[in-house]
Amino acid sequence: MARYVFGRNAVQGSLANEGKKATRLHVLKLGKEAEAAVAQAKALKIKVEVKDRAWFSKLSKNSPHQGLVLELPDFEYVALEDLLKKAPAQTVLVMLDQVEDPHNLGALARSADGAGALGMVITNDRSVQVTPIAEKAASGALSRLPVAKVINLSRALEAAKAAGFWIYGLDGDAKASLYDEKLAGKVCLVLGAEGKGLRDGVGKHCDKLLKIPMTGTVGSLNVSVAGGIAMFEAVRQRTAKA
Repeated sequence: MARYVFGRNAVQGSLANEGKKATRLHVLKLGKEAEAAVAQAKALKIKVEVKDRAWFSKLSKNSPHQGLVLELPDFEYVALEDLLKKAPAQTVLVMLDQVEDPHNLGALARSADGAGALGMVITNDRSVQVTPIAEKAASGALSRLPVAKVINLSRALEAAKAAGFWIYGLDGDAKASLYDEKLAGKVCLVLGAEGKGLRDGVGKHCDKLLKIPMTGTVGSLNVSVAGGIAMFEAVRQRTAKA
């Protein structure tokens, strides 16, 4: 089956990273806005087709598409075992506990790619998968970032521990602060679902629960914001030591 990536940044990122797999580039009209993507596609000998606005609206379900859609084979998930095997001594792995919003998945992937993360792990059930909306929100990051899909997150956490990872769960009710923890070595950050947070069973498999200190009136942060803060705190610490 085919998958569709839409939006200028997501399309150009996918062309740059997995363009050899693409079968078609669909454009609303040939012009300056599509010029760079069309040039990339032609260089890779990908067929370019002009489609009308109704076709784009139906495919994107009226989400912003910027007149560009790239057709690719189904998204290829990686095996968790393979991801863990290639983990360097200093790295960050992100695991998501039933995150359901594709925009959050895409935003987290974008942050993970920007932070140089090893990859991301999602669950097979009760969790959003990699979709066109997630890929658009990721602005091309999901064409670069390895994503593993697992049946049981608790078992995945135990596998990460066996591979030398220290597991940190983000929890607004935790006593320890993210900023007081040394995020060195192999670090796995576990993020809970929108609204529900980490499930108790998942939290029990974490080595430590951490909170992001809040000084305002809101009770919690969006999961993609919290994840980005945690990832780049790890980057800050490691950059400062370098």
